[in-house]
Amino acid sequence: MRAETVIDSVAGTLCKVATLANYEMTPETVFTLRQAVFLNRFIQAIRIRDGDRVICSSEDGLDPRITLIGAETGPIPEPGEFVIRPPSANRIVDNTIKVVFVFALNKAIEGLIDPAIFNQVFDFYAHEVGSRVFLLYGDADVLTSFGEPLVTLPPDVDLLKAGSIQWTDGGICRVTASQRYPISTVAVTPTASVSSKWARTAIEFSLAGAAIAALLATLVIRVVRRTRSLEADLREAVKYDELDVHYQPIMDLRSNRWVGAEALMRWNHPQRGMIPAGEFIAVAEKTDLIVPMTTLMLERVAEDLEDTLDADPELHININLAAQHFSTH
Repeated sequence: MRAETVIDSVAGTLCKVATLANYEMTPETVFTLRQAVFLNRFIQAIRIRDGDRVICSSEDGLDPRITLIGAETGPIPEPGEFVIRPPSANRIVDNTIKVVFVFALNKAIEGLIDPAIFNQVFDFYAHEVGSRVFLLYGDADVLTSFGEPLVTLPPDVDLLKAGSIQWTDGGICRVTASQRYPISTVAVTPTASVSSKWARTAIEFSLAGAAIAALLATLVIRVVRRTRSLEADLREAVKYDELDVHYQPIMDLRSNRWVGAEALMRWNHPQRGMIPAGEFIAVAEKTDLIVPMTTLMLERVAEDLEDTLDADPELHININLAAQHFSTH
């Protein structure tokens, strides 16, 4: 996708410049080339060539008399066609990738691209996983590569098997092919690198799993101990009548008068303080404590509200019951 974006941008610029440039090279043509380079962040320079000779350049102006060498020599495609050329064999002299647009018979305009523009950001991730990524043009031309420097392109990689993992003599490969240009990327990771990273990852996950297991075991033990301790303390509280009953009034909104109350059990633990009702009631319901707790509540309500209920028989007291109350004799 990165390569397609770069080529799209460069190709679009070359088409516009070819439309603006006259067949005769003039100072205005040089200005057009330099303006196009300034406006396109992917292009280092633009040259107009006649066969294998450069006749106009954004860098050197008119008729710089540069003769192209290596991969640049050879037949030029038909007018209206694009071609991508890899860096020349002598990369010290010329290390640029060229997108060439043929706009007239034997004449072409080409944009020079720094190969590093293709691997910005991605080089870090390739190094991180011990891989190297190759950007290919056609079947064999390597436009650029990045990542681990010692990793080479396996000769037995099948470029037609795009989108699938391939096991080759050089390691593990994955080919991704462009649907719009004759370019493809090959990501190569040596088998040794995969094995070492797998072993290291397995050790890291094993240690992390052991730590998480120990943490969960500690939490479970603490919860169990707390539950058992809470149950023992609750038995003592029921036995020695240490639970309190609080009353929540019930109002008749039409008459705005008090018509009753809901009796709620509360436990103020001598060491832990006020225990949430949902916590100790749940323990009581899971054990045999809920029934004696309710009996204790009934006795406390009768003791607290005997005179009040005698004075106003219409008052009522709500008490919450558990399923165990209906199964006792």
